[in-house]
Order: sequence, then C-alpha cells, then structure tokens
Amino acid sequence: AYRESAVDTPATAADRVVGITAAGKTVTLPTCASVRSGFVITIKDAEGNASTGASAITIARSGSDTIDGATSITIISAYGSVTLISNGSDEWRVI
Repeated sequence: AYRESAVDTPATAADRVVGITAAGKTVTLPTCASVRSGFVITIKDAEGNASTGASAITIARSGSDTIDGATSITIISAYGSVTLISNGSDEWRVI
C-alpha cells in the first residue's frame, strides 16, 4: 500500500511505501518484532522537499531496534528514498 503524509507519522505493517510531502518530517518505523522477517518498506520524498539540515526527512527506529546500527537515518536529497528490510527481531537494514 502507498500513502502520503505531510506530518510526522508512524509507518505500519500495512505500509509498503510512505511518501512524505513536506520537509523536515519524521517517519517512525514499526518494531521489527511486529513485522515478519523480510518485510520491506520504502520511505520516499514525494515532493522534492528534502535537503540537508532542518529540511531532511528523518527515519527513526521504534523501541531499541536499530537501522544499520544507528537510531535513525535521514533522506537529504530531493526526491530521495530509502528502502529497508526487517530481520524480524531487532534490526532494519538499508537495501
């Protein structure tokens, strides 16, 4: 499923692609344990608003999960995207 958001938003197990339509927003991933191993989600700057600093789109973890060992990552280029895969336990991997 694809959906768009112009505000900070949690991603859910029902999402496959989340398009962010405003700069400087945060998408919080579901916990890895709440989705199956191999679950894939893409976060996309849908309007070309992302850039460095306050305009970056932040992708944040839930709980104690990590994203390639970090607590968050950012999209800092216009129309950029990040695709992640869950290990089903405690880690999101950028693919």
